[in-house]
Amino acid sequence: MSLRKGIIAGLLAAAMLVEMLPMQASAKVTPQDVQTPELVTSFQSVGAGSPMRQIEYYDITTDGMKLTVSGKTAEKYVQYRVSIRPLNSKTYLFWHYYGGENNSFGEPESDGSFSKTLDFTKEGNGNPVPNGDYLLSVRFNKDGSDKFEDEAQMRYIPIVKNSQGVFIKRFNAIEEENARVIAGNTRETKEYMDTSMADMAHELRNGREYSQNDITSLTKSQQKTIAEFTQKVVGGETDSYKQLLKIHDYLCNTLYYDIPYNDASQATKREMAKSGRVTLNPYDLVKSMESGAKTRTVCNGFSALYAAMTRSLGIPCRTARGTALRIPGMSWENMSAAKLNAGTHVWNEAYVNGRWVFVDTTKDCPNDFTTGGQYKRLADKLVKRCGFDASIQSVGVYTLYTSYREEENTLPTPKLTSASSKKCRVTLRWKKVKGAVRYYVFRSTDGMKYSLVKKISPKELTYKSGKLKKGKKYYWRIRAVMEDDSFSNFSNYKVVKVK
Repeated sequence: MSLRKGIIAGLLAAAMLVEMLPMQASAKVTPQDVQTPELVTSFQSVGAGSPMRQIEYYDITTDGMKLTVSGKTAEKYVQYRVSIRPLNSKTYLFWHYYGGENNSFGEPESDGSFSKTLDFTKEGNGNPVPNGDYLLSVRFNKDGSDKFEDEAQMRYIPIVKNSQGVFIKRFNAIEEENARVIAGNTRETKEYMDTSMADMAHELRNGREYSQNDITSLTKSQQKTIAEFTQKVVGGETDSYKQLLKIHDYLCNTLYYDIPYNDASQATKREMAKSGRVTLNPYDLVKSMESGAKTRTVCNGFSALYAAMTRSLGIPCRTARGTALRIPGMSWENMSAAKLNAGTHVWNEAYVNGRWVFVDTTKDCPNDFTTGGQYKRLADKLVKRCGFDASIQSVGVYTLYTSYREEENTLPTPKLTSASSKKCRVTLRWKKVKGAVRYYVFRSTDGMKYSLVKKISPKELTYKSGKLKKGKKYYWRIRAVMEDDSFSNFSNYKVVKVK
């Protein structure tokens, strides 16, 4: 391992632990940072220690002018094709040799494993592949028809062929920034277990502009509905990691990505939200799926629903924000500074077995609701899992972290200064937060799952509860809120035993 790779791996390993490094000063990736990616000879879609190595994975290795793609799929397919095309063309290589020794087609083994080696000195009519930039993907079918969908089970990976051989592009600047942002999230895992989803109020109100009486959290009944639905999805599975994968697969199989909403202007999106033509709310999405209706949403809805379902199982889940490439058509090298750091996509990380697992159900969903108003379903033909527990290298191909939602707040974090109990009531006091138009008081009985119990005027800096059970222990914390319904970070918490 190179020194640079060791540094990146060390940063990510530290970032995925509960006790994480303090966040450094804000950094941005510049176009200059990504102009000269490192050319490497290996790629792994998932890390060496990931359980996905036993379920589904894709590896690429190169040796001079030869490239080998190998891996394993959980689904049973009849045929596969290693698709290699120029960066700006749909002319696929190694097509002419179907049936010969240097063709791009193959049949997986009975256990789903496969391996294909291609020689870049013998493409076409025996001519070598021209030097240049290429995209590599792997597609499978279930009927052996030699026909494959445009969607690929293994998404496009950028490769280069030059006079020295064939290489895989690795964007170290992207990986290093991802490591920095991840390491900067110092919140405790238990802060990502709130099943009321109060930290995702934007999605709860379906992206509508905030109003004073709008939704701020899910009700107990709604939380119960989501929990019961999740239990049906995971069935009898008790392993937390496999539960995560079951939820991922179910959402990718069932939901449709709403292209018209994604492509609409902000004004149109707000109008769609007001009229109920868009669904981001996890409870609404669950009810729609339960009814058997075709259900569409965008990345906010995918991530909010995934978080709500995993949290209902007692698994901490958080939402990250950043930039995601659409390949083909985009590359890190061709993006402006503004687009590189736009942060227009959101995805999840779920905490199991002592680490945060990357999950992007939006990218893995093959189903679309098109601009023509049609539901285009591909989930019966292919299953994509490249967005589940992806390796550091794989994430860096497509995704640039810019922040976590909780780190984007402009309001200062409020501070609870005291918490006391008398006559079976609890009294809280806190310091004023400049810019706050109200405060939200949250309560928990276990320090993990908090519920919103009161909205407080900005003129008041105290809260007094109703009568509580004597001898019972409660955890308390607050949040400051701005006029546009953006939140501060949660305050410190206070534990009070009712007297």
